[in-house]
Amino acid sequence: MKIGFLITLLLAQLFAGFSAEFEQFKKENRKEFEKFKVSIDRDFRNYKKIINSEYKKFRQEIFKLWGDHKTSSAKVWVEYSPDKQIRKIVDFEKNEIKVELISKHANKKLAERILYKEAIKTIQESPKIAYDKSLDKKIDKKFQKVAKTGFVTKRINDSTPIIGSMVFNKKPTTKQLVKFVSKHKQIIQVRERNRAKIYSMKIKLPKYFPLKKAQRFQNDVRKYSQIYKVDKALVFAIIHSESSFNPLSTSHIPAYGLMQIVPRTAGIDAYYRVYGEKKLLSASYLYVPKNNIELGSAYLNILSYQYLKGIRNPLSRMYCVIAAYNTGAGNVARAFVGKHVRKGRIRKAVNIINQMSPDEVYRHLINNLPYDETKRYLKKVSKRFEIYKKLAL
Repeated sequence: MKIGFLITLLLAQLFAGFSAEFEQFKKENRKEFEKFKVSIDRDFRNYKKIINSEYKKFRQEIFKLWGDHKTSSAKVWVEYSPDKQIRKIVDFEKNEIKVELISKHANKKLAERILYKEAIKTIQESPKIAYDKSLDKKIDKKFQKVAKTGFVTKRINDSTPIIGSMVFNKKPTTKQLVKFVSKHKQIIQVRERNRAKIYSMKIKLPKYFPLKKAQRFQNDVRKYSQIYKVDKALVFAIIHSESSFNPLSTSHIPAYGLMQIVPRTAGIDAYYRVYGEKKLLSASYLYVPKNNIELGSAYLNILSYQYLKGIRNPLSRMYCVIAAYNTGAGNVARAFVGKHVRKGRIRKAVNIINQMSPDEVYRHLINNLPYDETKRYLKKVSKRFEIYKKLAL
């Protein structure tokens, strides 16, 4: 009896000691996590300050010359010559290239020759050349000097033409490029600006171009959708909706690349899932299609198998994942439980979702999501998902 009592007492003391040590371990890890969160939040604020400052100066310079503030966006790649007298606008959504020249001296014949030459150079331009010319390179370098937490950069060495690889099956000759531009160009337009003339040439890309854009990235989509157990049609639909397959996709959030990954949120979570480290990601890293598709697929995996794993019906879960990719899992849950429920919000929302059919879930999201942008996003991606399911990609 005494021996039993002593064993019980010793076990109690042992577990009490273990419990105290475990609580201390949790406390220390909480402190480390909070410290890291404060540091990375500070870094991200500094990153955004540098981005905003550089783009503000750049847009002011552009406005003085051109009378507008055109810069790259999610579906449009804009590039200026060093003297900013020439600009190239590749619209991946409208499937067209626009080349413009501003000059006080060039006549229409000379302008046409310059625009032809620049259109050909645009079709041949690689990610390496594009990034080296971009404002993002300057921003990444400036931030790298002041970053306190890990900042992942990537040297872009890809010399494959961005547009040319989507238009031609093999490297075209100069004669083929001239013929292509001649065939697809529209009439040169001229307008006045501060006693200078702006000459503009538009090249409509072929009807097959939208499919060729998807084919350009199909190997990486197949590979990473399989690794992270997400439907490749969903990855294609998200790339189409986020960037229209523009590998240099950028937005003010900031978000970068094909799947528009935000360095601070999805970027950190996905990079941690893949590499086990929490770090901020640079534009250069996210402009590499392989990196972007891998992290985008990993983030879809996090949404599907971590945050929203309790949703039993695969189609219901997919609708919620699509919305969460745009607005976060918390806002998706809010659509079902209201904005005042905070504790256990996702768990409570999952219980409600599991009592509904997929059609009911979809309609409920469309009617109750907090933001109209997310409602439109859910409609677009869901529709494109059905299209990509039917394509042999």
